[in-house]
Amino acid sequence: RNLVVALAAQDQQSTPSDAPQPLGSQSSGQATDNTLGFKLAPGVRGTASIGLETVYDSNFYLQQENPRSAFGYLLSPYIGLIGDDGTLRYKIGAGLEQATFSNVNVGPDNYLDKAVSSSVSWQPLARHYFSGDLSSKDGHDPFGSFRTENNIPLDEGLDKWIENKASLTYRYGSASARINLESEISADTRRYQTNRQYTQYLDYRVL
Repeated sequence: RNLVVALAAQDQQSTPSDAPQPLGSQSSGQATDNTLGFKLAPGVRGTASIGLETVYDSNFYLQQENPRSAFGYLLSPYIGLIGDDGTLRYKIGAGLEQATFSNVNVGPDNYLDKAVSSSVSWQPLARHYFSGDLSSKDGHDPFGSFRTENNIPLDEGLDKWIENKASLTYRYGSASARINLESEISADTRRYQTNRQYTQYLDYRVL
């Protein structure tokens, strides 16, 4: 068991550290979700934010014996683009998460995750609605977990992966109708990039 305590120092308009997060838009100078937007063109707004978070982990390597605590400092900048012309809406975002941990003397003590995402919705007719999402994240597994359970040396470096997700949805109906018809296709894949001798079995593809 481990205890994780996070203290966030983040502007109320900024997004969480797992950015990019879904964004919305409205006609005023303020985007939805309390995200401050600035006008770039008619129907197009940009957003930007930065988050700072301090984390305390009582069992950094997720080990049952001799747990080691650590403090982490996370910095997460984010930029986004929102478009809305009435029938077509889209959101595009990109974010980073840079983290550094103290009191770590075995293996890596920092990481840099990257993520991009986009979504689009189109309603050409009153009862026909199309939407899609596409995202890619360059992330990693926790410093312990899988490697701890399988006695993998901690100094092997992080188990890094790239995860890609996509979905496409069509809905026929209206907001006031009791019954709507909806169809969706989606894909989710993850491939590990490091420590392949251990992590190749963790790759997955869901279609």
